[in-house]
Amino acid sequence: MNCLANLDINLAAGAAAALWAVCSVVLIRIARNIPFAGQLSFVLTLAAMLWWLFTVVLDLASQSETCKVGWSLAAWPGIVLVPIAWTFFVFDYTMNTCRIRRPFRLLAYIGLPSLVSAIALTNRWTHLLYGPDTRLVTEAGNSFVIFDHGPLFYAVAATLYIFLVAALGLLAFAFLKAKKVIRPFMGALIIITAAPVVANLAYIGWGVTIFGFDPTPFTFAVSLIALS
Repeated sequence: MNCLANLDINLAAGAAAALWAVCSVVLIRIARNIPFAGQLSFVLTLAAMLWWLFTVVLDLASQSETCKVGWSLAAWPGIVLVPIAWTFFVFDYTMNTCRIRRPFRLLAYIGLPSLVSAIALTNRWTHLLYGPDTRLVTEAGNSFVIFDHGPLFYAVAATLYIFLVAALGLLAFAFLKAKKVIRPFMGALIIITAAPVVANLAYIGWGVTIFGFDPTPFTFAVSLIALS
């Protein structure tokens, strides 16, 4: 509970909170919309995005390293579920499939986020996601964490990239097969899927940040809002 006290609602936290509010409205509207192929997966993507943004807001508003790292660890269920649910939405939407339950899909929705959540909960002892060299840095009055990414961080990231690459492959196939009138929308879906991947690679590979933070959730949230 200490990490919910003494929060500083700064510009960065306020911007993330605004995105959270817009995503909430979008989620409600989509859930109440006329059913469409992939609707359930799209709603699940938005719900996971809301959890991710919620932890981002609290992370950006927190002052201590312990709380910032704690909120980053708490974000992992959403981090894992967003690309998985989005990939299934792309599959259902491009293939126009009905909403039916599949064992593999349920395993991906529940099993992978649960496994990574368990790893996150034990990170203080194992340092598999964030290593011991993780540290708090203050620049120009802004405090942010520089993470020492552990081996499972890269393993989880690689697994999620497999889902997103599969989504991009499906979209490319659908783009080529689609009628000309549909291709602009399919192209937009490709951009929306690729943008968070580019943002995440820029963060991991070159340390690109927004407010000292991983730009991936902001990019994904804006993309989802734009699509909706």
